[in-house]
Amino acid sequence: MPKNIIGLDIGATKIRIGLISKQFKVIKKQTFPTPKKAADVLSAISYGIEKLYSGEIEKIGLGVAGQIDQKKNLVNFSTNFPQGLNDVPLKKILEEKFKYPVFIDNDAHCFALGEAIAGQGKKFNFIIGVTLGTGIGGGIIIDKKVLKGKNNTAGEIGHQIIKVNGRKCDCGKSGCFEAYASGSAMVKSYKKLSGQDKDTFEIEQLFIKGEENAKLVVEESSHYLAIGLSNLINILNPEAIVLGGGLSNFKKFIDLAKSEINKYLITPHLKQTPILISKLNDNAGMIGASLLK
Repeated sequence: MPKNIIGLDIGATKIRIGLISKQFKVIKKQTFPTPKKAADVLSAISYGIEKLYSGEIEKIGLGVAGQIDQKKNLVNFSTNFPQGLNDVPLKKILEEKFKYPVFIDNDAHCFALGEAIAGQGKKFNFIIGVTLGTGIGGGIIIDKKVLKGKNNTAGEIGHQIIKVNGRKCDCGKSGCFEAYASGSAMVKSYKKLSGQDKDTFEIEQLFIKGEENAKLVVEESSHYLAIGLSNLINILNPEAIVLGGGLSNFKKFIDLAKSEINKYLITPHLKQTPILISKLNDNAGMIGASLLK
């Protein structure tokens, strides 16, 4: 009987842990908020794996919100994640505890890999996966393999500069894509305009009702989303872009960005690039993590 795999999608806001079959089916899963402290994150990961463990498994795969040193299996840097996890040997800790092989990569790489093999990207050889959540992440998949770059940081699209001397980003730089088109960017923009704290779901509901501040925030964010995505299409010419993360479900936001993208594309054929919404939804990162090796 084929062994199942435990896949973890460890994001800045939520942790998702699933028992995944070899046919990419999520047999069972758990979702809970990401703790603020690194020690609590480690405890939550261990607890979640223990709760899902069922008989023999083949391996454990982790997608983590941060830059991953795959030679040392460490989180090198993360803008939206507990800094105490930097340089923590996650692979070693989990292998010693559970006695199974552990594989680790960036969460957006895992999202893109999952979509390329089991989701919207199955019929393409070259896709870019873009996660729109607390931050913005990316994964470049060519021939069903993650393009890693020299230090496994290829696809760090959230920190392309789209406005020189622009807003301060949590990475420490200014003018990043993530500082303008992410969920956290929307939240900050809305508070600056209204003085009120609203999450992205609340902003979406206010936008639907026609509230002026929400309208300004969503239109601005969609404008910068269009710029960032058009940069990817112009530079890399993928067969398709697949969007995931919580903001990808905000249909009007995505439609506004899509309606503007063509203005920034340099040749007519680039306007044919499909921009698709994740087929695997919240399971994409876990499934992608289960495919790591």
